[in-house]
Amino acid sequence: MKKSNYQKGCEGEKIARSYLEKKGYRILFSNYRTKLGEIDFLASNQEALAVIEVKSGWRKDFPPQCQVSKQKKKRIQKALEFFLYKSKMKPKAIHFEVIAILMPEKKISHFCEEFFDF
Repeated sequence: MKKSNYQKGCEGEKIARSYLEKKGYRILFSNYRTKLGEIDFLASNQEALAVIEVKSGWRKDFPPQCQVSKQKKKRIQKALEFFLYKSKMKPKAIHFEVIAILMPEKKISHFCEEFFDF
């Protein structure tokens, strides 16, 4: 039976969580949702807050990391602003990271950038 996009996404997030924990990340929240957007993982990594988007894909000609649009980044940033306001957390640094998983090989690529302006 063919997997739904939701099932594929859950599988990718499970793989990403395991990968992040092995790398020493402490997952604070998963699937943090607001009216403004959703963040797949909020995690701490040493002194930084990591805002992590997980993308799984099956097409080598259109890798998963290419699927994070400017609009998606804006929604993530709005959700992050809401999270910081509600939690009163003041991290020293914030990183936006993408965990891209190429299926079915489960090949993980990890991208990190600092595009948030706070």
